[in-house]
Amino acid sequence: MLSAGMFKTDLIREVGCFDTSFDHGEDADFRLRIAEITNAFVFHDYIFFYYRRHANNVTRDFMASQSGIRRAMLLHAMRRRKNPALLGAAGMVRAEDMAEIERALKLYE
Repeated sequence: MLSAGMFKTDLIREVGCFDTSFDHGEDADFRLRIAEITNAFVFHDYIFFYYRRHANNVTRDFMASQSGIRRAMLLHAMRRRKNPALLGAAGMVRAEDMAEIERALKLYE
């Protein structure tokens, strides 16, 4: 989830901000655009936040959320087709402990 993500300012400047044309899935599009230029991702099992569900959550509309994610994936595929040098999302890494996270963060330095 993006709410627990940390990104260097230069990386955000390079990929751009959220695409405001999305009603849903703008975070997936943002992550995919980052994945296209770096595979220095780290995922971990630590809980950094709790997601509060309520009647007004935008993500309660499952079909709209899925539609936004599919749109983000389609745009990602179209960018990769136009520029084969872009990385795919498969370059993401799953970290099992904080030591792995620290090693991956050094990739940004």
